[in-house]
Amino acid sequence: VHPSLVNRYFGSKEQLFAEAVPATFSVEPLLPDSAKGFGFQLAHYVLTKEKADFDATLAMVRSAGNGDAARMLRAGLEERFVGPLADWLGAPSADARAGMVVSVLAGVAIMRDVLGIDALKADQDVVRQLLGETLEQIIDRRPDDAAGDAAQ
Repeated sequence: VHPSLVNRYFGSKEQLFAEAVPATFSVEPLLPDSAKGFGFQLAHYVLTKEKADFDATLAMVRSAGNGDAARMLRAGLEERFVGPLADWLGAPSADARAGMVVSVLAGVAIMRDVLGIDALKADQDVVRQLLGETLEQIIDRRPDDAAGDAAQ
């Protein structure tokens, strides 16, 4: 795209980035009516989604070192993923649980898709099962569950 078109329609390439990149992190279309099995559904979606021309995970990694870009990514993730997921999860500790879900997904995406860790590419059924179980624990976990675990 010619730079003059970017400036005409968005004002700057930073504004284009702010409007385009964070929008790729939206969780709302994925939220089901019930939490049962959502961790497995999310794992399946993340591990089998088609690679687009634009790789949001790679953009996130490359932009993290730029303060303005990192701020825009953080705001976009919080507004379009963490916040809506926390609202959907409900209390208690919804913000922390939503933050953990996005962290686990980002970690797997970075290790698998950016760094190309073979262990995360090999047996997709096992990886999907493990990721699904991990997400289910976070989604269904309540602080009172942790207190009971600590007492045992």
